[in-house]
Amino acid sequence: MEGTIKIEKVVYGGFGLGRLNKKAVFVPYVIPGEEIRIRIEKEKRDFIIASPIEVIKGSPYRQSPHCPYFTICGGCHYQHIRDQYQPTIKEQTFREGLSRIANIDPHSILPLLPSPKTLFYRTRVRLKVGIKDRLYLGFYRRESREIVDINGCILAYPLINQILRHLRQTLERQISAVQDIREIEISVSPQEERGIIIFYTGVGVNRRRLVLIAQELSERLGILKDVLLKHKAYVYPYSLLGKGRTESALRFLMNGYTLLCYPGVFFQVNIEQNRYLIKKAMEFLQPSIDDQLLELFCGMGNFSMPLSKKVKRLLGVEGNPLAVKNARFNAQLNKFKNIYFINKDCLDAIDHLLSQRANFDLLLVDPPRGGCLDELKKAVFLTPKRIVYISCSPPTLARDIKFLKDCGYLIEKIQPLDMFPQTYHIEAVALLRKAR
Repeated sequence: MEGTIKIEKVVYGGFGLGRLNKKAVFVPYVIPGEEIRIRIEKEKRDFIIASPIEVIKGSPYRQSPHCPYFTICGGCHYQHIRDQYQPTIKEQTFREGLSRIANIDPHSILPLLPSPKTLFYRTRVRLKVGIKDRLYLGFYRRESREIVDINGCILAYPLINQILRHLRQTLERQISAVQDIREIEISVSPQEERGIIIFYTGVGVNRRRLVLIAQELSERLGILKDVLLKHKAYVYPYSLLGKGRTESALRFLMNGYTLLCYPGVFFQVNIEQNRYLIKKAMEFLQPSIDDQLLELFCGMGNFSMPLSKKVKRLLGVEGNPLAVKNARFNAQLNKFKNIYFINKDCLDAIDHLLSQRANFDLLLVDPPRGGCLDELKKAVFLTPKRIVYISCSPPTLARDIKFLKDCGYLIEKIQPLDMFPQTYHIEAVALLRKAR
């Protein structure tokens, strides 16, 4: 069944919203104001999912996509929108979502900060691997498990695409070993101009064959620091070249501090925006030398290092044991002695701190996409006077800060950032202050 709709707005998730017979219609790859002929894919009681067939009346902000895989590969959502207009779309969806879920005063939301780079900004990609009639190396098709084979990605830092070309050639020559590989992660450091590869496999992998691939890649690519293997039997990625974690780690220079990132540990993929994220967190927290700071989901110390210089004591909590080892190494590397990292589930750590009747002046949280409502329900009893919440998911941010509002915290300001151009994803930094 087909129909024609006018797009009212774009909602979080990358879909345009229109109406057909008074029922909401969600359709991808459109822009507000456009008139679109659609094909109905799924019809539910309250809404319709559709695909665009034809743009009858286009937007002046529509452009030809940068990438030949756009709409085929599921990685990008906004390449049809001019780069300079994407931040406007994102800011509108961000404001609408926070207002609807948490009734946020729109004046507390600052203008979205665009990314300095809209292409070739990602320092890490994770590729799917499959064999049918040949090698398939790429990303999943949107809402599918079908692998879209790619020769390169325009969001990836150029060094990643260089590694990818050599990797593909090597795997095609040693195709028998590819059946052991499910995913491949490529990470690079722009400062070092070097990278690493991680093979994700099943437990029954033929490690000897992957060692031969790793050795060939290392010989052909002097820019590779290491090639590693990860499956469920290994707690951490295992070097196929016999290197130690520090030797394999990528080095980044962030706001005057050197950070090493161990293979398999999370680090923001947009370096320029990460620097701004750190600056905003420091600006919002307003730390003083007498303050005690608790950082939940601290990872490898992305925020910990610069903040520790501004406070009396920083306690970082992280559930990933490798990330904690990484964070401790970074503290030692930068010669900070007032940082303490503990490897503990955040809920358990808060329970322990409450049992010790601990108090903290400042709280910084940087949770995964699911947010941290359960942690906040306990952390408020540590009585922090200021809370900074780093979010990669506006819906869970809105839910969690609504809870903090109900607990007597005032939302002072929220800074959205375009951390991932060409996609619908939005990063944000929120500042909440305890009401007097």
